[in-house]
Amino acid sequence: MAYDKLIRTLIASHETYSLSHNYKTILMKKTFLKFLLSIVVLSLFINLSAQDNIQSQKLPVDSKVKIGKLENGFTYYIRTNQKPEKRLELRLVVNAGSILESDNQQGLAHFVEHMCFNGTTHFQKNDLVQYMQSIGVRFGADLNAYTSFDETVYKLTIPSDSTKLIEKGFLIMEDWAHNVTFDTTEINKERGVVVEEWRIGRGPWQRLTDKFLPVLFKDSHYAVRLPIGKKEIIENTPYDTLRSFYKDWYRPDLMALVVVGDIDPVLAEKEVKEHFSSIKMPEKPKVRNVYNVPDQPATLVNVGTDKEAPYSVVYVIYKSDVRKFETYSDYLDKLKYSCLTGMLNRRLQELTENENPPFVTAAFEYGDLWARTKNGLQGDAIVGEKGIDRGLQTLPRENSIGSNSFCLKIMKMLTMKEIKQNQRSGLKSISAIIWKRSQFQELNLSINMLKTTFNSFLLNQSTRLQKSSLLIKTG
Repeated sequence: MAYDKLIRTLIASHETYSLSHNYKTILMKKTFLKFLLSIVVLSLFINLSAQDNIQSQKLPVDSKVKIGKLENGFTYYIRTNQKPEKRLELRLVVNAGSILESDNQQGLAHFVEHMCFNGTTHFQKNDLVQYMQSIGVRFGADLNAYTSFDETVYKLTIPSDSTKLIEKGFLIMEDWAHNVTFDTTEINKERGVVVEEWRIGRGPWQRLTDKFLPVLFKDSHYAVRLPIGKKEIIENTPYDTLRSFYKDWYRPDLMALVVVGDIDPVLAEKEVKEHFSSIKMPEKPKVRNVYNVPDQPATLVNVGTDKEAPYSVVYVIYKSDVRKFETYSDYLDKLKYSCLTGMLNRRLQELTENENPPFVTAAFEYGDLWARTKNGLQGDAIVGEKGIDRGLQTLPRENSIGSNSFCLKIMKMLTMKEIKQNQRSGLKSISAIIWKRSQFQELNLSINMLKTTFNSFLLNQSTRLQKSSLLIKTG
């Protein structure tokens, strides 16, 4: 399922996520504690590498998560979580975003999201927001949504100490799924709101981002489908063009509901079936295409300038194909990436402590690259007024992709004593998550085994240089 990765992320966490319309940034913060825990987890899994029966096993789904699918194709995920008490979070996940817009619809996926708050069958005009405020729900924190390239997600957090409030919450989700009214007066009013949001977002970093994303996604559909869209289309699109996007893509086989909180799972499933079973599939549904980001024969370079940018940033991005993480072996690889970037970031941090550092701050991260079909090893550095050249030279050098020097330097950072100390300190919390504690009583991890693991990863990365992109943002 195309949105399965997103769903599993949402239901696995007890945290409350803050969602916005902004593009995801590459900047990250890695603490040394996370780095040490990566070593602990990595060492545990390397010990399992010889056990093929465990390596090939599928990663289990939380047994407390109820996953179901209605006859019309609508999927739901239910997870009881009593902390915080008497609170329930609902998320409607639509497997449709700006990537599915036609040429004359650019910006309408985001526009549709706005219209969901401006009139539905059971909540006319602004009644929805007024009702939410009357029960103590805060717009933004508890009631929000976002639109990206590949999905649109609606979030609602409500009190769950009343059956009536719970029923209302599910009714709101149902209305968003198939009962938005698209009143012409409300559409005209909202045009100005969306355009103003577009205008406010036109700060220096957004202007620079708009310049480098088409380079990063060269020759792909993502390069011409930025979620904010085009101002002239938002201002002038016919009413039926807006409605047609909603009709085409808000359909049960492309939607899922995530229910997490202090609620009886039997009641939750009953509400799902009552509110979403009646949604009809279109007679001739459009194909939900998946768009690839092609590799390039040479490194792509983009230099963007904006006089309002307060500082300069250098990005180095090594693209890679997306891989699924479904087995223990897959998860071991994921931990390798995390461990490697953690060590690399430690080295970059140490460079900033020098008397004349090459950058103010820098970091690497491995993960998704905005597009659902492309991952990447992403490095960024904030540099001084005259530090672009040094920052640009230092990032790739410290990364040392395809070279043994990086691996060897990492080996010098670690001793057997440190590894075993990390194992002991992290074992209690980690083993409960990964495997039974008893299976980790006898751990035998050698430096050579760790070195072999890193070498394998680096050699794989060295073949990806032709997919890299170099991006510079400067004031």
